[in-house]
Amino acid sequence: EKLRRSDKRVLQNRLQQSFDSFDDVKQSLHRDQQARGLESKQLLDELHRHQRMRSYEFEAQMGKETVMNVEALGARCSLDLMRKQRDEEGVRALRFEVRARRRLLALQDEIQTREWLMDDEQENLRTSALNEQLSYQNQCGDEFLRRSKVEMEMQFEELEAQLRRARTA
Repeated sequence: EKLRRSDKRVLQNRLQQSFDSFDDVKQSLHRDQQARGLESKQLLDELHRHQRMRSYEFEAQMGKETVMNVEALGARCSLDLMRKQRDEEGVRALRFEVRARRRLLALQDEIQTREWLMDDEQENLRTSALNEQLSYQNQCGDEFLRRSKVEMEMQFEELEAQLRRARTA
């Protein structure tokens, strides 16, 4: 708007200067008025009309250029905003993916640790059961060994059941 006003003032000053020079021409033509009176009036009217048309065309062109500049600036701002939003969305998506990947790795680590603990516990239970069985076999006779064996198998089955329950827990 300021640019348009400034351009309009400059244009008006130029027009005024042109009008002033035309007035000088008018005065000199007025001296010769008797010889060329009608011709000079028509010529002056034609010059004014032509000047107004040029002035209007110039203002219209300036208006079009101003609109195009504003549109270009708006498009540039819009593109910058869209680019910024896309970048922010990319960062958010990347952060979400990193968090999800970290959670997955933590869960996998926890599962592996639990599996190792259960394997260790199962191995300890088997070792204990075998040690007890060997101890009983060394201390007792055949009859006692048979009873011990039955008891150990029951204990072993119970321990396996406990282990299965521990795994499902």
